[in-house]
Amino acid sequence: MIAFPFSFIKNASTLNEGLVIKLDANDASSYPGSGTTVFNLQSGSYNHTLSNSSYTVLNGIKCFDCNGASALISVTQGSGPTLPNTGYTYITWARIKTSSADYRTLFRTWPSDHPILVQVGNDNLGFWDNNTTAFADSGYDVTQIEDSWAQYTVVGDSSSSIFYINGVQVGTVSYGAGGNTHWAWGGLGGQPFGYVANMYYYDRKLSLSEITSQYNTLSPTFLNYVRSNLALYFDPNNPSSYVSGSTINDLSGNSLNGSLSNTTYTTPSFDFNGSSSQISVADNSLLEPSTGDWTIEAWVNHTAVSGSSRVIIGKTDGGNAGDWAYGLRTSSTGSTFLEVGNGSTSATSPASTLSINTWYQVVGVFTNVASNSIALYINASFIGSNSHSFSSIKNTTSPLYIGSFNGGQFSQWLNGKVGIVRIYNKALSRTEIAQNFQNDASKYGLTYDAIRTQLTSAQQTTYDAASIGSWIKVTSTEYNNIVSIVTGATKKGNSDAQIATRDLLTSGTNPYTFGSGSTPSFQIDQGEYVIAMITEAWNSSSGQSQLGYTTTFKGTPISNIGPTAGPSQGGGRDYYVRKAPTDVATETRYPTLSMTQSPNAVNGWAGFVTSNGGTSWSTAPNGQVPKIQIVTTSTKSW
Repeated sequence: MIAFPFSFIKNASTLNEGLVIKLDANDASSYPGSGTTVFNLQSGSYNHTLSNSSYTVLNGIKCFDCNGASALISVTQGSGPTLPNTGYTYITWARIKTSSADYRTLFRTWPSDHPILVQVGNDNLGFWDNNTTAFADSGYDVTQIEDSWAQYTVVGDSSSSIFYINGVQVGTVSYGAGGNTHWAWGGLGGQPFGYVANMYYYDRKLSLSEITSQYNTLSPTFLNYVRSNLALYFDPNNPSSYVSGSTINDLSGNSLNGSLSNTTYTTPSFDFNGSSSQISVADNSLLEPSTGDWTIEAWVNHTAVSGSSRVIIGKTDGGNAGDWAYGLRTSSTGSTFLEVGNGSTSATSPASTLSINTWYQVVGVFTNVASNSIALYINASFIGSNSHSFSSIKNTTSPLYIGSFNGGQFSQWLNGKVGIVRIYNKALSRTEIAQNFQNDASKYGLTYDAIRTQLTSAQQTTYDAASIGSWIKVTSTEYNNIVSIVTGATKKGNSDAQIATRDLLTSGTNPYTFGSGSTPSFQIDQGEYVIAMITEAWNSSSGQSQLGYTTTFKGTPISNIGPTAGPSQGGGRDYYVRKAPTDVATETRYPTLSMTQSPNAVNGWAGFVTSNGGTSWSTAPNGQVPKIQIVTTSTKSW
C-alpha cells in the first residue's frame, strides 16, 4: 500500500500550471447560486451548463445534485478542450450514490470514452472504452466511500489511466481518453453519479505530490473534523488511511502507522474477533502525554462485553496500576471509562454503560494545564469528570494497542468493531468533540442533535421523553454552548441554515420595551424555528413569563412560542432550549409575524405576559439590564 505523503505541500502557483477548467459550486464567481451556467474560473471559455441537475447544500457543502436519470454538467459536444495524447488530469470532489443499478459516470469525453466510471451491478471503479465497448477495471471497490465526500483523480494519456482516491493511488488500466475532447461531468443519460462540488481539468499529468497537495488544500471544506494537535488519526473508511493489507496509515502526518493482526475490514470499520485481533503502533515520543493535556477518541461497536473486561485502546507496560499510562476501557457490564496513570497509581473518569451492537463515539479527555480533570463524553454528550492530582502521565515503552491489553498480556480482547481513532495532544473542548461527532456520525448510522449533546444525562432523559417543540430549562453555560454550536458549526440540510440570535429588549429606555423604535417590534420570518431562548422579567408584579399572544394572526390562533413558565416577582434570568424535530416535515413553521408591543399594553402580540397584564421592565435590583433573546433556525438540523 502506498503511504500518504502528508508532509509535502506543493506551491499553489504550481497547481495552476496547465489548469484549463476550474468549476466550483463553493465559489460564487463560478456559480452564483442560481441559473444553469457554471462559469470556468480559468477563463471566459468552457463554461458549463446544468442539465437535469440542480444546486444544493449538503452539510454546509455547496454542490450540484446529479442524482437524476439524465443529470450532467457539460459543454457542447466537441467544443471542449482536447485531452493531449501525452497526458491530462481530472480532479473532482464528489459524493457517489450508493445504488449500483446503473453505471455511474463521473467524466465523459467526446466522441468516446468515460475517464472515470463505476461499473453497473457492482462497485468497481474504472474506465469505459467506447471503441471496444469494454469496461477496464482498476481493481478498486468504491463501497467504502459511497455516500461520502472524496477526491477522485485520474491521470491519463492515450493508452493508460492511473486512479487516485483522496490522494492515494488505487488502481491502473491500459486505456486512456487522450485525443478526445472534454464533454461532461457528474453524470450522463441513465448514468448519474451522485453529488459533485468542483472540477479541475489539467492538460498535463500531475504528480502524486501535486495531487496530494490539492487534497490537503481542499479537504478541510469537505472533512470538518478537528485538525489541530493531532498525534494520531486512523480512519479505515478513508482510502488514504486504509485500502487493503496489514497496515493502516496515520492521517495526522506523524507517520504513526498501525499494524493489523487478525482483523477484517467491513465498511466502515475493522472487525475484532474477541480473541486475537488487535492494531499495534510502535512506541513513539509523540504518543506520550507527559505533563500536557491529552484526548483519546474512538468509534466502537461492541458485539459482546460479558465475560471479560475489554480494552478499546490502551498504552501500558504491564498489569499493575503503576504500569498504566492511558486508555479507554469497558467492563464486563459495558461500563466504559477513561483510565490514566502516573507511574504509581491510576485514576478514572466517570463511566457510561454502552449497549452491544450499537455504535458510539467514546472520547476521554485528560486536562492537566488549565485544570486537573479526567472527563468522558459519549456521542458528544458530557458524561462527567473527576479531579486528579497527577503532575504527568507515565511514559511507557510498550506499543499502543487497539483492541487488546498490551498485545494480549491479559485476555481483555475487544469483540466488535472499531472505526475512527484519534489522539490529540490537547484537551478537546465540548464544541470540538461535537464537531467531530457531527462530521462522522453518518458513517455509523447516527444522527447529530446539537442541543441534546450539551445536556446532562438527567436532562437528556427529560429531553428524550419530551414531545417535539417542548422547552427544557438549562443552565447559562449549557445555553451558551448550544448557541455557539448551532451558530458556528457546519449546518445540515438541503439549504443554508439561517441562524439568527436576537436580543429583543431595548435597553435605552426605562421601563424597557419590547423591540425598538416608536413602534417596538421584532419579526420571525416564515419558516423560522425557535430553538433557544433567554427569558428575564424584572417585573414589579408576580406572574409567569412567556413570549406569547393575546389574539390571532390572520384569523388563525398561533401557539405560544416560548416556555410557559418563567421568573416570578423580583425576576431572574432563565435559559431554555427547545427540542428539535426529527424530520423537517414535522417542524412547526410560523408565518411571517411582526410582534409589536407598546409600553404597558397587551394588544396584539405581547412580550412577556404577566398575570396582571403588565409589560414593563425596569432595572433589576442589582442594576442588571433585563434580557430577552431568541435563537431561530430555518432548518431542523444544525
